[in-house]
Amino acid sequence: LHLTGTWNSNEFFIFLTKFGFQKTDPKDQENTQGYIYGNITKSNYSNSTKDLTLVVVDSEYFLPFYGNS
Repeated sequence: LHLTGTWNSNEFFIFLTKFGFQKTDPKDQENTQGYIYGNITKSNYSNSTKDLTLVVVDSEYFLPFYGNS
């Protein structure tokens, strides 16, 4: 997934994408564990004093906001 765009800091949060992956199987951790990695770059970062945070959470916390569409 490669995203490019802008974000208005007046917005509390913005959904970038939805995706799914399998849960880790405790009986087969070696073959079912994985990781998410990436990079977030602020453009014009020298003039910015606001920090950014990428948060990956279970969809159950945000279903009222985006449903399953």
